[in-house]
Amino acid sequence: VLAAAAPAALGTAPDLRKPFDTMVVEGVTECVAGKVNELKMKIDEDSSAERLAKAELLGLWAIAACSMDDAGKAGEAEVEASASNKRAHADEGLARKRLKTLTTRSTALAASKATCEEAADMIEEATAAVARLKAAPAPPAEEAPVAAAAEDEVEEAPVAMEVEAS
Repeated sequence: VLAAAAPAALGTAPDLRKPFDTMVVEGVTECVAGKVNELKMKIDEDSSAERLAKAELLGLWAIAACSMDDAGKAGEAEVEASASNKRAHADEGLARKRLKTLTTRSTALAASKATCEEAADMIEEATAAVARLKAAPAPPAEEAPVAAAAEDEVEEAPVAMEVEAS
């Protein structure tokens, strides 16, 4: 009901709103504010996870770099370095797999964050528009007859629909 009534209520000038229109505008404002808060919390959660993933990613780059150095040094001493060489390659492989996983996760988190920020921006813009509509001054006197005529048309429409249904 709120979604169906919102366009008409928000399109009506504040001083011409009926009690139902005012209730609809307040309901929309509450819903929008709740969604903004929800999105902000999601952004905060995603930001924390993204920072942790990036920190781990940097650590894994260091591990991968160290593992490659160890692999190079292990080739110098054949007998002694054989076990170390295998271990370094295994560490490097694990680090690369983890690096790939974290890179994918970091990219997904960044995209999710951008989507949430974009949605939050749109909701904040809508909230600001609702606030402007609430605070809008009364229309000039010459526009009032046009608004009254439009209101009469809206009130006549359901009657016409009832007649057609009969």
